[in-house]
Formats: sequence, C-alpha cells, structure tokens
Amino acid sequence: MEFVAQQIEKFRADPIVKRVFTMLDWRERRIDLGIPFELNLRSGELSPPRVTYQVISEALRSHHAPPRGFSSLEAAIRDHFDGFLDYLIHFEHFIETGLIRSKDIGPYLEYWTCALVGEDEVDEALLVQFWRFVDEYKYSKARKFIFRFHPHAEARFPKQRATL
Repeated sequence: MEFVAQQIEKFRADPIVKRVFTMLDWRERRIDLGIPFELNLRSGELSPPRVTYQVISEALRSHHAPPRGFSSLEAAIRDHFDGFLDYLIHFEHFIETGLIRSKDIGPYLEYWTCALVGEDEVDEALLVQFWRFVDEYKYSKARKFIFRFHPHAEARFPKQRATL
C-alpha cells in the first residue's frame, strides 16, 4: 500500500497531470501549458491560453487528418495527454506484474476514470476524440487500465483501428 500511495502522490503532484485534470474538469479555462501567453483584449494583460473542449478535441486529432499541422497550443495539449497516458500505462504494468492490485489503486483514480468513460460531464465529442487518440497512438495499456474499472463502458468507445 505504501508503494501505491507513493505512485499516486507522484501522479497527482506532476504538473502535467494537474493540467490534464483541469482540462478535463472545465469546459473552458485559461491554463498555463508552458507556451507563450496571449494578450487579453479586455484587461490588456497577458493571460494563459484559453483551452476548451473543442480546442482539446482538435489537438488530439490524428496527424493523418487534413495536413494543417498543429499550433503551439495543440502541440502542448498533445504533450500533456501523452504524459498523462504514460502514467496510466505504468499503473497497468504494475497491475499486470502483480506489483499492485487494481482494487488498491482504483479508488484513487475513480473520478478520472469515470470522467474518461463518460460518467461525468466531459463533452461526448471530446471523449470520442480522446479514445481515437488513445488507439491511434497505441496507448493500449492505458485503454486496458481505464476499462479494467469500467468494462461496461468499453462498448461505448470501441477500439479503433490505428492508421499508423
């Protein structure tokens, strides 16, 4: 249990994870993603970029989509989700190797796993795009980890054939 607590503490303390949590928790929010701030026309001050569910969905599109490239904001969002998913892969690996049990880690992540399977208020279009991203970039262990706790929801977001 001490190992689980350490891993969860490390996960929750990571600024990347905190920002992904904020992105998932808010339909619209200004978030410092480590890129240049924008000029706020109302206040005349520099502000972190405005991140919406639509912006996140666009950022998580396949690089095989119409080739317009990614803005610095979209690239930062992608990088954050990559880091977040890497943690989930580690958790799944710990479970598969018997280092931890899913019942020991599940309660710590219940809110977020519920959000990612649509049992919260996260936009449906964003969730669909999130799962496409997971499948396109072969985060299969992250998929397995989340659906380990919500097997009933897997039919809602079936695995997509990757185009890579």
